[in-house]
Amino acid sequence: MKYIILFSLVLVTGTFAQTGEMTPEQLKKIEQREAAAKARVEEQKRIEAENKKKADVEATTRWLISERDRKMKEAAEAEARKSPPPVKAHEPQTIVDGLKGTPHGDTRVRKRLPSPGTGYPVKIYPEAPCAFPAGTKFPSDVKVFGIGTYEGTFPGGRGFQHHPMTDVTLNVEAQGPVALVIWTYEPVRWAIKMNGGNLVGVLVIGYHKQKLAMDNEVPSIVSFYENGKNQCQYSENSHDQTGDYSERAKFRLSKFSQSLFGKELTSYQFKYSLPAEVTVKEN
Repeated sequence: MKYIILFSLVLVTGTFAQTGEMTPEQLKKIEQREAAAKARVEEQKRIEAENKKKADVEATTRWLISERDRKMKEAAEAEARKSPPPVKAHEPQTIVDGLKGTPHGDTRVRKRLPSPGTGYPVKIYPEAPCAFPAGTKFPSDVKVFGIGTYEGTFPGGRGFQHHPMTDVTLNVEAQGPVALVIWTYEPVRWAIKMNGGNLVGVLVIGYHKQKLAMDNEVPSIVSFYENGKNQCQYSENSHDQTGDYSERAKFRLSKFSQSLFGKELTSYQFKYSLPAEVTVKEN
């Protein structure tokens, strides 16, 4: 700006020296130059003020965000001090027949807890999941028949702590796809004959050793407590079901029917001692 004024003075001085006075046009040009210079100074001040205001807003925003994060962290820490520590991902969450375990089919290590009413831990084998082979699929219209028993019939009866294997043949009368879920205590060799229908899956759960004589192409699970194949967790005790043996067996089979086949039991039949031939059908 000082150069503009100096230049103007030179012009004015030169003109004044020549004429002794400035013309109106010269005065007007000087005023225009001074106004332009003043406008540029004001614009620069405005820009500087806007930049300062913007910087102040950004600084305030950063401070507010920092305060918000700090308060949220303090609140979370305070809540964590009040609440029990979360259960680690590898620790199972549900209770199944006295076991602190995970839903059927999970292979994670399970803790041993006393069986309800006994004080003794339930024997568990977590390395084998209670599940059909990966990729096994069942028809949406599958019917699930439940069979509960304590034992098969042994000629002459059985003595105390005598657990001979008995044979039971299930004659299934049905139409369409059928799955069987079986619950027993004593050792049984199961045979299955289909009188109509299509057998798509079998689950056998027992305390003593169980055997299944059937087509190997039909997906099956044979689980029993006695020698370590208890992947489906046989137990006569149930924390979430009271009643007699028949009702407990029905309750457990219903759970497996839902978890393995995605269906409620279509029918359920129970007999304490099964004869050698049993008819299974929808009831």
